[in-house]
Amino acid sequence: MAEMIAKGLVGDTMGQVTGAFGGGEKKDGDDEVAAARKLEEEKRKEKHRKMEEEREKVRQQIRDKYNLKKKDPADEAANKYARKGTAANKTSDSQDGGEQDESDQPLEMPSSKGSSKSGKCLIQ
Repeated sequence: MAEMIAKGLVGDTMGQVTGAFGGGEKKDGDDEVAAARKLEEEKRKEKHRKMEEEREKVRQQIRDKYNLKKKDPADEAANKYARKGTAANKTSDSQDGGEQDESDQPLEMPSSKGSSKSGKCLIQ
């Protein structure tokens, strides 16, 4: 019984403490704070948009100076797959006369003393 009374007293005190730290009801100041945060967020986004516009102007000046083309994200994705080293970049046997380059051959390890053809070490 004493335990139940103690919990009741502590529970009420904890409710008051948490209410003091923002766990309670909304106050009129909360609406003002939310409006101020929203305004600051909009200002920040506008600032970053302007900065990005300035950066893009500088990038364009560099492209114009060095006669560079602007990269298109769709072209980059297409080029990425074309450069993978698949059939698009390799010549077929019929095109090069059936010869294979040395780079197409698998690498073989030089045989050493104490090893067998199976590749396992015989020294124990």
